Amino acid sequence: AVGLFWTVDLAANFFTGIHVEGFVEMRLPNISSRYLKSWFLPDFAIVVLDWTFIVLWLLENADDTNDSRFLRMAKSTRAIRSMRLLSLARIGRASTIIQDLLNNLRNEVTSVIMMLVESLGVILLATHFVACLWYTIGEPDGNETTWLSEDGLIHEDLPNRYATSFHWALTQFTPASMEVHPITTRE
Repeated sequence: AVGLFWTVDLAANFFTGIHVEGFVEMRLPNISSRYLKSWFLPDFAIVVLDWTFIVLWLLENADDTNDSRFLRMAKSTRAIRSMRLLSLARIGRASTIIQDLLNNLRNEVTSVIMMLVESLGVILLATHFVACLWYTIGEPDGNETTWLSEDGLIHEDLPNRYATSFHWALTQFTPASMEVHPITTRE
């Protein structure tokens, strides 16, 4: 669903008006030209990576065991998966939208609340990315012992493993502690 959303977003950006010197530009050639020169390349790279990972996931979960060599290659894409962090570039665009919204607010209390919500959102998003990275690094390759296998979480359901990863990531930003800790050099 996320890959489909960003694919539609990529196409929609060619038809979305832009602000130029205080005016809204609605001519398609000008919108397209500006988009191609600014955010198209990062957006396109993210969409291609998303669809690549969707196809690889489908291949990994296929019941066909005859093509195990290809499946092993697909599973070894963990390093490439970290390139999904390119989607952080979208945060810059969201930040400018929020800033425009804040500039239009007249009430100071509402403005302060919105800035607090924005700060909390950035902290939660950063914690989510660190948690996902921590979880990805901790996935064992074969019989390797990692934080997931050491703490017996490898057989837990995904929400529990994510909650543990998120909790660990949150303790990295705050003066808190947790029993989960790195086991391997990679971690």
